[in-house]
Amino acid sequence: MTIDVGPTQHGTNSVFQQDWWLDAVAPGKWEVLELRSGSGELEARMPIVRDTLLRGRIHTVPMPELTQTLGPWITPSKAQKYSRQLTHDLELIAGLVELLPPADLVRQNCHYSIRTALPFHQAGFTLGLRYTYVIEGCDTTDAAWALLSKSRRKAVRSAQNNLEVRVCDDIEAFLRVYKKTFARQGMSPLLSDDFIRRVDSAAARAGARRMIGAFDESGALHTMDYLVFDDTCVWDIMSGSDPDLRNSNSGSLVTWEAIKFAVERGLVFDFEGSMLAGVEPVFRSFGAEQRPFATAVRQSPRYRAAVLGRDTIRLLRRS
Repeated sequence: MTIDVGPTQHGTNSVFQQDWWLDAVAPGKWEVLELRSGSGELEARMPIVRDTLLRGRIHTVPMPELTQTLGPWITPSKAQKYSRQLTHDLELIAGLVELLPPADLVRQNCHYSIRTALPFHQAGFTLGLRYTYVIEGCDTTDAAWALLSKSRRKAVRSAQNNLEVRVCDDIEAFLRVYKKTFARQGMSPLLSDDFIRRVDSAAARAGARRMIGAFDESGALHTMDYLVFDDTCVWDIMSGSDPDLRNSNSGSLVTWEAIKFAVERGLVFDFEGSMLAGVEPVFRSFGAEQRPFATAVRQSPRYRAAVLGRDTIRLLRRS
């Protein structure tokens, strides 16, 4: 089946900056900061979300759930010299930072294409570093297959002998297996059913999502991955596996099928990042490359005091 990949919205460096995504993850709470040239052309853009805590007493500009990055988008510099390119980037990002509203907490994760976060630091933010993993530059699925480690190729072949891969549109099936993943660990899901349904509905309308599942001959769902994409990249944003069927190598198979989906369309595949010691080696075993991206956080004394007070009350209630 042919999938027509939707266009990337101008002024964005990821699906997470697009209007439909923000409407889904932060309905009624987002806005866009913009810088334009004298002729009105867009030069820089930064979507932000506004929220409050403690019954409106604490104002925040947070990262919304399920959103890897927001931060700035800037027009590429046309200069030849690196020093001028950097000056271009610094001036535009500094201009966006100046437009940020007053808030007790501001948190931004920048896309890895943003090569400097220095203006955030100069504006009093604390900078951090995170990593995502990507597969890009593969012209064919054979080239992508060659990137996999020997053990990962073996796992995929083993699963192919016993499981069938299907493209699904059943968000309820995904929710069931997603919740099983957390139940096995005695944890509550990180995301609510209603939130995931809202994201799925928006992604479906945008023509920007794909669910890939691995099923056995009895019809049991072993693993399902949830992908979102534009015409530059595929992001693997959610997955779920049945813990009673976890020895089938279904996770390897579904991830490989997701990578194929990206490569066959000439898109980057983004594992959507994890720095967990038990997860990061899995991404590397598929041949993915690290991409560092900057995080910027600024907290007011009032926010720190409020969080400390809230945490203290929680501890006292548990004691």
